[in-house]
Amino acid sequence: IKRIEKNLFSNCTSLSSLTLPESIKRIESGAFRNCSSLCEIILPDGVEKIGKKAFFFCSSLERVSLPHSLKVIMDNAFYKCKSLKEILIPSSLREIGRDAFAYCSSLERAEIKGNLEIIEDRVFNKCHKLREIILPKSLKTIGYRSFYECEALKSINVPESVEEIGEEAFCRCRDIERVVVPDGVKRIEKGCFKGSLNLKEVTLPSSLDSIGSVAFFGCISLSNI
Repeated sequence: IKRIEKNLFSNCTSLSSLTLPESIKRIESGAFRNCSSLCEIILPDGVEKIGKKAFFFCSSLERVSLPHSLKVIMDNAFYKCKSLKEILIPSSLREIGRDAFAYCSSLERAEIKGNLEIIEDRVFNKCHKLREIILPKSLKTIGYRSFYECEALKSINVPESVEEIGEEAFCRCRDIERVVVPDGVKRIEKGCFKGSLNLKEVTLPSSLDSIGSVAFFGCISLSNI
């Protein structure tokens, strides 16, 4: 078996454990959607793609082990996995889709290794407990609402490779206190840090060409730029 077909185990709400053969290369769209009793996933080396909504709303999922062969995580792959606490994304990954980890409300730490260049729209949207995010040095674009309402984030280390920070990327991240935007960033889009109530200090680079409207609107603690 080389792939788990679309919706193969979707809505198997009593499925609590999962062992996949090492021959698996692809997990297709919705394969384990709404498997609400599934607690842990260890994907074997050889898996290259996780399809759209593959683990959508697996609400009991606490641990995920992603293999070093993984190249693509599609849109909504782990959307609303409300018990997931940590994710380590391997250096082999080339693409991570929109809303991939959105509404993972227990997620506290995420590390993205390697060669990823774009964090797509809303990847970590409303991950309210996310305290630590480690971004790769290859990153060029942080997409729309990538970290919207990540309320527990206190600081952001934006890699020097980044050129664009998207619209509302860090909007309403209320606990962020300090942001250093590195030299090389050309655009900060509309509403990027809007409503970050505890933001006290921002360092902006000389490379900036534009800052969008209301980028720092409502940052009532901001005292040093």
